[in-house]
Amino acid sequence: MNSNGEYEFDDQNESSLWEKLGFLKKSRSFATKSIHMDRKFEEFESSSTLSLINLTSTYKLFEAHNPTSYQYSRFGNPTRNNLEKCLASLENSKYAVTYASGLGAQTAIISTLKKGEKIVVDFDMNFDSIRLFKNFTGNMAMELEFVDFSDLDALKNALKENTKLVWMETPSSRTMKVLDIRKISDFVHENLPTARVVVDNTILSSYLQRPLEFGADVVVYSINKYVHGYSDVVMGSIAVNDDKVHEKLKYHQGAMGIIPSPFDCYMVNKSLKTLSLRMDHHMKVSYKIAKWLEKQPQIEVVLHPALQSHPKHDVACQQSHGHSGVFAFKLKNPENVENFLKNLKIFLKVESIGGFESFMRRAEKVEGIEVDGNLINVSIGLEDADDLIEDIQQALDGRSEGSNGDKLEFY
Repeated sequence: MNSNGEYEFDDQNESSLWEKLGFLKKSRSFATKSIHMDRKFEEFESSSTLSLINLTSTYKLFEAHNPTSYQYSRFGNPTRNNLEKCLASLENSKYAVTYASGLGAQTAIISTLKKGEKIVVDFDMNFDSIRLFKNFTGNMAMELEFVDFSDLDALKNALKENTKLVWMETPSSRTMKVLDIRKISDFVHENLPTARVVVDNTILSSYLQRPLEFGADVVVYSINKYVHGYSDVVMGSIAVNDDKVHEKLKYHQGAMGIIPSPFDCYMVNKSLKTLSLRMDHHMKVSYKIAKWLEKQPQIEVVLHPALQSHPKHDVACQQSHGHSGVFAFKLKNPENVENFLKNLKIFLKVESIGGFESFMRRAEKVEGIEVDGNLINVSIGLEDADDLIEDIQQALDGRSEGSNGDKLEFY
């Protein structure tokens, strides 16, 4: 702790900071499991230290119509199965199922519903998910209602007998809204036992938050964000414990053809080996930058769940092990936002989060949902913290060079 009473990072005891801030203690053996869970030496008669990739689309049947294990890669592939086993292990879940994209995973979940059934969604959701919900439910004659889940009375009013899914993203990638997973899950299950609670856990990954342990029924991910983190794969996944739900999701994976390729599964399996290291860096740098931004005179507010100033800091601490590189902030003068973003030299303007590169952009506008045009979304990558701070500083000041006169332009 420094002279101002604030916690600072100690490279020798970095993980203890998050516990001092109030977050849950990190899970032991996460990194070990991510490295060793997929090693099936005896299965492939190989001593390779890397998981092997199997690109086969079809398999030899020793008896017609009686496959011993694999028959066609759409319904099962050794490389994909290894990845799913590893993801389930990291989630502490019974099952994991992977899909061609995060939206593919969400589509599989919605596809478990029937005509006339209802989905209740917290309104603070990413734009692509909202678009999927609106289009899919409309075309399939399902009901859809957006509600603020922080208002339990409003949520209760939305829960009807035909409600089958209650869906939230926490923390939300746009406004850093944090919802109490345990409280909401218990509330839904008590008021409507037939409804399942779905949590989009994309921006924290299983390293930092495992919603199934707090009462959620289904956890969904856009894998290409933090879990993979190298911006060269598109994939989604789902984690569940319920046998029947898993059976339905696994069926839709193959029947709808929304499967990831074996090569992409191999790539993600390999990137899992560095997930804990990458997340620790994202956490460390984003927290340092968020603390620095709070002290800048041009900044109105910084929304980062690890900050004690965040309205739901205590809730975040109760259900997670820290926070990732995603946060948001507002400038005091909205007229300066565009110039600020244009002046950035290192931060990119991209369409995704959770990669090794940092980015900033205005918060996405969603039809029918009020979004503050002054809100800036940030995703901190793996660059050096001081370089990122210097870039933000020169953009706030309207300068194009660093304090030492060196150009910050890298592209």
